[in-house]
Amino acid sequence: MKELIFLFVLAATPADWVKIQQVMSPAQFDSCGLKKLTPAELARLNALLSKMFDVIMSKNVIVLDDFDALQGAQIYADDETYLGKISNKFDSQSVGNNFGQYGNKFNSESIWSLFGFYGNKFSHQSVYNTTTTSPPKIYMHRKFVAYLTKNRNLSPRVDPDALYGHYARD
Repeated sequence: MKELIFLFVLAATPADWVKIQQVMSPAQFDSCGLKKLTPAELARLNALLSKMFDVIMSKNVIVLDDFDALQGAQIYADDETYLGKISNKFDSQSVGNNFGQYGNKFNSESIWSLFGFYGNKFSHQSVYNTTTTSPPKIYMHRKFVAYLTKNRNLSPRVDPDALYGHYARD
């Protein structure tokens, strides 16, 4: 079974929950068949999602598999070094740009460099260290979203290989 990726995109607290129609584009809302819901059905759906959000937040785990929702999120090392952003492979600051500063596996400061401080499996600040307690962090709108790490004990977290597979595909 494919491992779920832990991401947090919507808000920092349950009180910040917004309605589903505010989170999705009109096209997404329509393509999911939600446009046909009555106002009462839509209100019940939003109430259910709000309750689910409260439960998830109380456990400090957010589960989404939509990497595109992280577009523009920034990655910082524990020492506060900027490590790039989550974006398409054409963005010069993207960790998904194989030719850019942050996505190039030959750049020693890239999270993809197996010989660099942030990409080798022995560095305490590396995305690939499975026991680190200080991996890089993902921020969206200056709020912590998740750890970028292979350490399964940290939550919420994004697996770096899954992120690479989504954004840095050849």
